Amino acid sequence: MLKNIKKHLFYNIKFLQRFFLKLDLVKFPEILKILGAILMMFSIAFLLPIFVSIYYQETIATTIFIKVLFIILLSGAALNFTFHRYKRSLKVRDGFVITVLVWLVLCLAGSLPFIMYNNVAYALPISYIWVDAIFESVSGLTTTGATIIPFIDTKPISILIYRQLLQFLGGLGIVILAVAVLPSLGVGSMNLYSSESTGPFKNEKLTPKIADTAKLLFCVYLILNVACTLSYYLAGMPPLEALGHSFSTISLGGMAMHGDSIGYYNNTAIDIVAMIFMLLSAMNFCWHIFAFQRRSASHYWQSAELRFFFIILTIAIALSFIISLNSINDSTMNDVNANKTIGELILDISFLSISSITTTGLTTTSLGEWPLPMSFMLMMLSCIGGCAGSTTGGMRSIRALLLFKQISQETNRIIHPHGFFNVHIQGIKLSNTITKSIWGFFSLYITTFFLFTFLMTLSGADLLSSWSMVIASLNNLGIGNGDVVSNFSNITSFQKIILCISMILGRLEIFALLVVFTPSFWYK
Repeated sequence: MLKNIKKHLFYNIKFLQRFFLKLDLVKFPEILKILGAILMMFSIAFLLPIFVSIYYQETIATTIFIKVLFIILLSGAALNFTFHRYKRSLKVRDGFVITVLVWLVLCLAGSLPFIMYNNVAYALPISYIWVDAIFESVSGLTTTGATIIPFIDTKPISILIYRQLLQFLGGLGIVILAVAVLPSLGVGSMNLYSSESTGPFKNEKLTPKIADTAKLLFCVYLILNVACTLSYYLAGMPPLEALGHSFSTISLGGMAMHGDSIGYYNNTAIDIVAMIFMLLSAMNFCWHIFAFQRRSASHYWQSAELRFFFIILTIAIALSFIISLNSINDSTMNDVNANKTIGELILDISFLSISSITTTGLTTTSLGEWPLPMSFMLMMLSCIGGCAGSTTGGMRSIRALLLFKQISQETNRIIHPHGFFNVHIQGIKLSNTITKSIWGFFSLYITTFFLFTFLMTLSGADLLSSWSMVIASLNNLGIGNGDVVSNFSNITSFQKIILCISMILGRLEIFALLVVFTPSFWYK
């Protein structure tokens, strides 16, 4: 008996030894050091809501934001100081781990002001509000824009500007910001940039040094925010609201500082400004850099992706207009819309179409006021999304374009079985690696959509609300239909947790999060 026990122990020890020898563990000291630095950067952002709360004499909010600032700053400093001596370069897997870890930690850290404010101001127990707080934080940082806060107009202005600020930080990507300003990232910054970037062509860079590329992108992001703020102000918005709405417009987040979103202002000039900057933000930021460097805008229309994007948008606007006119003739549409002029109808439809395809979620009118076929089409439009290399959500237009091209290729192959057909874009033949990765992403995207929709229906939601919630979260759109046409406050805690996972999956383009949980990721 004793011999058998010794024999089993011997084999188990040998197995464990072989197991750990095969493991190629990520560089956790370096990862924690970088996480600490990013937390310190994140804490600086709380200065804006602190100044706003002091100016508007919101004493409770001031105290809370100061506390949160020091909690996050000291936590980050402790991590960074503890592991500051570790300076090994990062590998690809390290980049994925940092990206996922940063998003999870910042979503939790970003929820602290919501938790503390509701606990102090409304005497709500933390056990009751933590899910809502995390949902609001995740929605802001992932630029989804869904909210569980009812009666937004009655909330403190500092809390509202903080929600807008979360979108600004999450829009470009806090990891890309870190690559731009943290020299301590060194050689491994390319792996961080690749794990955070969007689209099928992740390794493209504008300059020899990836940190310089990140700085250029961040400069474009800042310039667009400044220009949008000034435009909103000149169009009639108060200064602070102009700043807050520029954060949600350029990040394509969609959270607003009023319950009626952009429709609160009832101002055509503001609507036009929003549409222009939503479109600019949905374009690849590299194109804006090329336009400045070359003093030319010709390359915009030379892009097959951008042409495809505008073709889809034009078709969506035309179909929406036809559906709306048909509903008016049948007297089935809401009287508010039925009494509008043709010009007002086209403006509202164009605004909703642009907001949907760019996955922004800003609105001038509620989706519930429009015919169901139109609202369904606009929400499905968010699955396509804007261009790669932008702040948009969804699959990205380049993937949708390449999928159409591959479908056309397979159709031609059936008609001409002995022919040779390749997928080209702008005269360049795509490699099999890229085409396979696009089909892999599309398959995973569809599977995730159906899985989360099933979970929503399993939790008690009706089918209309279920698919709209998943579309709104997975595409980082933020606006829904059915039970969530106004906001997401009435859904259950389980549903909010599922949607939080869906929002992070959508923001990280699914693969970046799932790859960390695969066993092969942790082996050599």
